[in-house]
Amino acid sequence: MKFKLTDMSNIADVISAVAIVISLIYVGLQVSDNTRATRSATANGATAILVGVYSAASSSTESASVFHRGMTNPSLLDDGERTQFIFMVHTAFLAFQNSYYLSKEGTLDIEVQASLTENIMAVKDQPGLKLYWTQRRAFLMKEFRNYVDVIIASEVKYEASELYLSTGEKG
Repeated sequence: MKFKLTDMSNIADVISAVAIVISLIYVGLQVSDNTRATRSATANGATAILVGVYSAASSSTESASVFHRGMTNPSLLDDGERTQFIFMVHTAFLAFQNSYYLSKEGTLDIEVQASLTENIMAVKDQPGLKLYWTQRRAFLMKEFRNYVDVIIASEVKYEASELYLSTGEKG
């Protein structure tokens, strides 16, 4: 059987087309794997910042006391403790804000964002959060401020005992 140059060219075109399809499938799988890895890394980073805040707040009896008194009765704090408390909470809110924008971009899973929002919900009625919010609200991005304003205005209530003695399960 004798092949013409055009026949060989057509066969080469078919082989090229198949190779391109296989390459696209491979790239698609790689992008999917990369997306999962990126989302995992983003979730890890978002929670790591808060773990750092909570670790700092619980690193000593004094820090834990400052955080607890700051949340429940900030008038009991001296000037240095009040500054320490505001910085602790502001660090957490910078992490919340970052997570909010990552979830809006689709980089952070919405369930991770929801769990972080629960942290705000848990303290929204505490006197210390109200103090923080009046002092530092303007330091955060407008869209995030509006988001938190909605959370703070919500009717969901948490007891102080739920905040400090919770097993992590909400009824």
